[in-house]
Amino acid sequence: YTQTVQNAFRDVHDALNNVAAGRDITATTAKRIDALRSTLRLADLRYKNGYSGYLEVLNAQRDLAQAESGLIDIQRGQLNAVVSLYKALGGGWDASSVTAQIAKP
Repeated sequence: YTQTVQNAFRDVHDALNNVAAGRDITATTAKRIDALRSTLRLADLRYKNGYSGYLEVLNAQRDLAQAESGLIDIQRGQLNAVVSLYKALGGGWDASSVTAQIAKP
């Protein structure tokens, strides 16, 4: 019994840590995306004013797209961490309630 309770507390602790870490990583990545948007805007201005080639704009677009894709992956991981926390706290999936909701007109 004691081991089961300790495992449950460890699962909740780990899930809470994952949620907090995901939140921090999301915030950091969002700041990086803001910086990359500024970089793209400046690269576009330099290109339009003849100070650089279009390759710089393309590189800035690629970097921004990669960062945005990474943010989506991080957000997915964050949602998975919340689901893990919910499960660790004793929550579960009740397919019958979903089926009942779908069946209602």
